[in-house]
Order: sequence, then structure tokens, then C-alpha cells
Amino acid sequence: MLRLTALARCVVFALSGVWYLAAQTVLTVSSSSVTLTNDQAQSITVTAGGSSVAYSATGAPAWLNLYSSNNYTTPDTLAFQLASSLCGSCSATVTLTPTGGGTPVAVTVTYSTNGGGGGGAIIPSQSSLALSAPTGQPTSQMITLSTTATSPIQITSLTTTQPWLTASLSAFVVSVNNPAVLTVTANGAGYSNTVLNGQVLITPSSATQITIAVQFTVSGTSGGNTTIAAPPTLTFAYQVNQAVPPYQLVSVAPSGSFTATATVGTAQQWLNVSPANGTGPGYVLASVSPQGLSPANYPGTITIATPSGSQNITVNLLVSASTVLNANPASVNITTVGGAGPSNYSLQLSASDGSNQPVSLSTPTNWISIVSSPSLITPATVTIQVNPAGLCTGLSSGSLIATAGTANSPLVIPVVVLVTSGASATCGTAPSPQGVNPGAGNGAGQTFFFTFTDTRGFQDLSVVDILINNFLNGQGACYLAYSQTSGVLYLVNDAGTALLPGLVLNGSGSVSNSQCTVNGAGSFASGSGNTLILALNLTFNSNFAGNKVIYMAARDVALDNSGWQPLGTWGVPGGATGVGPAVARIVPASGAGSSVSFTITFTDTNGVQDLGILNVLVNNSLDGRQACYLAYSVPLNVLYLVNDTGTGLLPGIVPGGSGTANNSQCGVNAAASSVSASGNTVVLTLALSFAPGFDGNKVIYLAARSVGDVATSGWQALGSWTVQ
Repeated sequence: MLRLTALARCVVFALSGVWYLAAQTVLTVSSSSVTLTNDQAQSITVTAGGSSVAYSATGAPAWLNLYSSNNYTTPDTLAFQLASSLCGSCSATVTLTPTGGGTPVAVTVTYSTNGGGGGGAIIPSQSSLALSAPTGQPTSQMITLSTTATSPIQITSLTTTQPWLTASLSAFVVSVNNPAVLTVTANGAGYSNTVLNGQVLITPSSATQITIAVQFTVSGTSGGNTTIAAPPTLTFAYQVNQAVPPYQLVSVAPSGSFTATATVGTAQQWLNVSPANGTGPGYVLASVSPQGLSPANYPGTITIATPSGSQNITVNLLVSASTVLNANPASVNITTVGGAGPSNYSLQLSASDGSNQPVSLSTPTNWISIVSSPSLITPATVTIQVNPAGLCTGLSSGSLIATAGTANSPLVIPVVVLVTSGASATCGTAPSPQGVNPGAGNGAGQTFFFTFTDTRGFQDLSVVDILINNFLNGQGACYLAYSQTSGVLYLVNDAGTALLPGLVLNGSGSVSNSQCTVNGAGSFASGSGNTLILALNLTFNSNFAGNKVIYMAARDVALDNSGWQPLGTWGVPGGATGVGPAVARIVPASGAGSSVSFTITFTDTNGVQDLGILNVLVNNSLDGRQACYLAYSVPLNVLYLVNDTGTGLLPGIVPGGSGTANNSQCGVNAAASSVSASGNTVVLTLALSFAPGFDGNKVIYLAARSVGDVATSGWQALGSWTVQ
């Protein structure tokens, strides 16, 4: 028998507790008309009587951009802003419709130019540009537009004369104190070894049209990834008076001859490459001779030169007086054809002094999965699976991360795949957020490494986004946007409606809102081949305490968008210590695969006898429908799986017993599952297998309730999993 209790965004029933989003049919807007006079956004609020309701917004023309602070879910702030291609004086009607059905609400948006002139003109910092890039790799350059006019000048039109040429503006109003930045991007996809000419046309409201001439030199032949060599970075670690670390390989893609040279900044030539002259596709062996160097970090560079161009590989050597972690082989380099299936590869992890070091493994790369246990003690054998299906022709770089208590932790083990032919025609689709390292944990501060990829090269990325919050909501969030084309990081304000002043990632400065601070020291962006790595040194405010989901998204210059992906979780300390049921941890807290055994720890300050129901929900969001949703009854020692519609329980099983429970999203194996209870702690182990149609990035939500629902932990996001 079900007992339903309404709670905020969801509905819960006592034993078979399912939380599902309740559809509402009445939308209310703060204003039914919006007037735009420049490129500054104007916003309205969208509510549904205090309920959370998803809605759609349709009817926006090409000259109008819409921005939702809460993923088009009430309560929401919906912003309207002029797009880069303006229409002059114009009007449009945007219709807001509840997703579950209901009465649409119409919002009228009008735009009219508002002047300019005053005896001046717009002055570009350059009237012509000369750009160059390999085929398929976009390149961008910025121009400053200024004026000496006494009144602001409105830009009414921005166009280009060629399909390979695009342009965007930071603002459509230029004044003496507020110049605008014009970003010009050329993309040579489909062109080979040629010189292209085009123009960017800027039309002010009351001044002479400006023409920027662009000459674009395209080198190489079309098709696939044009990265010359990978991985982009090699790291070596050496403990004084111990064995020299193993060599690593650099994969070279282009056919024909190549040369390899090593450069260091010390008198001792500690970096070696072989062969110095070779034929590609092939490999360059990189090794180090660190004996005699004092403990410190030593930078170096390997340069690979081919007829198609040259590429530098960054090398770092750590010489340490204490223990370091090494892998053998120290890199995984694979040559294959497009569409090949997954294969397993093994390597050995060991401590330089032979000691037993606990190690945890993770990977931010979606085509790599960890087959062996993600937690081990050295010396140990690690097995990974590499799936090249879907990768483009050319080089793709990924990594395996080994975290330990050693001087060089975390150890980044490069994984490189060279696809020689036969890549899928769809390999060059929308950009993709790959993951965050660490993918789970807790603390008031952390340097996160966010990885994004684009099959047309990292230069094709326009903006990458990171949002850290309880839910996918830009309000009251640590919400960041990095402009790859301009090299500037922006933090969104508390209301989720505007950008705070940008931060150039040059190692200094900071930017803050009420939830977090980005510290310039320790933050950087690094792009190579198809991959952009964004390292952000974040500090969280204590008022932002709680378990948060890390969402990531990426957009390219053609406006292809990955959509938001939940790829990690993080616990921010602070707040009062809870009494009663609580969720402690889940192991593993992140990873990927079609099956997994989760070990989840729940606690209750009143003892395990006070615990009633323990919930585990795996889904894109906190929604019990079409989810892998389980409820374990502590008093009955029965594990239930919730049905597909989130409305009832399937027949229960006993952990450690026999049988399985399955819905369309997942199955749980009773024999491989278990439960143990002692004192204030219950440890629940769940052996799960996921259905093929449930693939994608999921959040793991956990909750605990006492007997009789006297107290509850509330839902807590403590893990993430990519179902493959």
C-alpha cells in the first residue's frame, strides 16, 4: 500500500519511495513584453505557483538569443539578447508552453536601433588579417573596435562574405569608454593547400560601413584529425638513487619522414629521443637520464618535424628525494583502423622504493574504461579497455589517472590511439565534455581538471561551461564559462543572469560570487589536438555547503552544443552536523562501464535499528521515472527495484540470496549483493548491470530515512557514472 507525501519538487511514498517531478499547467511571467535597444540582455521571471515545471520556448527568430538560468524549468529567469545578426527594427513573439500540457504564454520582444553618431566613426585596430591553419582546424583572431564619437554608436549588422568565415562581437554598442571586441574565425574544413580571401562587413547605425579583409592560408589535406604527434605532454618522475623511470612513446601520425629533437634548459642533457630520424606513421621513444640532478622540477621539449608541419611535446621531469609512482609501460600507444572494437591493455604500477602504496584509479576519457579494481596496492597489475570505435582518423589522446600518496601524485598515464583509416562519417560531430578529475571528493578548495574534446580540433571550441550546484540550476551556483576563442574565464553572478568581469588565466588575480572563488594561481587552459584541458583552482564558500553535482557542457564555433552532462560530484563542508540518518560515501564514486558493484555506507546517530529505508537512484536527474531506482528495507532485509514509471515496486530480493530484479534501465543480482550492519553503520553492496538503452552520464543520488519517516537525510548526490 502506498502512502504519498508531497515534498517540494518531488513526490515520495514510504517504502517504495519514488521521487518524480510533478507536471503543472499554469505558467506566470513577470512581463509579457520585452524591449531591446542594444545588446544588453533583458530578463523576465517564469514561475508556476511555487512548483517545478519544465517548459519550452519557441518562436525566437535568428536575431534573438534566449538564455535560461534553470534549464527551462520553473522557477526560472529567462533572458532575451540580440544575436550577432541583427534585423534593424523588428518584433517577435516567443511562446512558453508547459511540457506536460497547459496554456501557452506569449511574450512579445521588440528591438529598435537607438542612435549613434556625434561626429565620429568606429575605428578598427586592424583593417586586414592574415590567418593560417591546417585543414579542418579553425583559427581565430581578435580586433578592437573603438570610437572618438561623443555619443555611443550602435552596430546594426555584422556579416561575412564567405562560408568559411565567421565573426562575433562582444558588444553591439561602441563608445569612448567601452570599445567592442570583434572575433574573426576561419575554418578550412574541406579545403586543402590553398589561400582563401574574404571580408567581414560591419555596419553602424549612423557611420560608414567598415570592411575587414581576411586572407586565410590552409595547409595540408582535408579529412580527419590533423594532429601531428601525441600525447601533448609527458611526465617522468625519478627518486634519487633508485631505478630510472621507464621510457614513454610519442605517436607520429603523418606518412613520410620525420625528425625528433629534445631540448632542455640545463647543462645536463637529461632528455633523450630515438630515432632522431624516422618514417611515419610511427613512434618516437622518449627516455630520461636523471642521475646527478638535484631534487626539483625540470622542463623540456620534444619537437616532431614532418612535411605536414611541426609539433612540440611538453616534457616535465620530477626529481624527488621521496617515493614516486611509476607505470610500465609508462604510456599506452595504439594504432588501429576506424570502427575497431574494444581491446584490453595491461600495465604494472610500482613504487620507486618497492613500498606498498595504496592507489586509486580514474579516467576522464569516455573511450577508456578500467577493467581491474579501481583501488589497489602496489605492486599491482592494472587492466584498461580502449574502445576506438567512433574516433576520427588521426590521433586521439586520453589518460589514466593514478592517485597515491607519492611525490608525483596524481600520475597521468597517456593513452594515445592512431586511427589510420576507416573512421566513421559521424566522427566530427558536436563537441563533448569528457570528464573532471577528481570526479568525486570533498573539501573547501580543490584544483579541478576539466577535459573537453572536439573532433575538429580544440580551436573549434567556442565556449565550455561548468556548473556546480545541487541541481542543474544557474541561480545560486558556482557557474563558469570559458571562452576558448578569447582565452577569458567568466563567473556567472548569483542570480544566474549575467557574467562577472572576466579573468585571464595568466596565473594571477581572482573572481568571486557568493558560492565560489576562482584563483588565478594554479588555473590554466591547455589545448592540443582535439583536447582542451581547463584547470581551475576553486575555493568554495561555507554557505554553499552540501553535496553538489558537477555539470559540464561545450559549444563549438558553428553553435553545435553537447548539452549539459553530469560528470562528477563534490561535497562542500560546512553547516550543522546532522542527527539521525545520513549518507556517508559510495565506492567507486565515479567511473564508467556497463556493470558495477557499488559499496554504499549509510549511518544513523541513533543506531542501525533506527534506519528504515535506504534509497539509491541512478539517473540523469533526480527523477524516479525511467531510472535505476532501488529501495532497501533495513527492518525487512529486502531490496526492491522500482518499476519504469516510478509508481511501484517490483518483487523484492534478499541481498546475498538468489535471483535478480530487473527493469528497463538496470538489473541487480542478489547473490553478488550484500549488506552488513554494526553500531551506527549499514554497508550496502549492490551488483548492478545497466541496459544498453540507459547509456550516458548519470548522477548517483542516495538517501536514508528512519523507521516511520521520523527523520531523513534528504537526497544527496555522492557519485557519477557513465553507462556504456
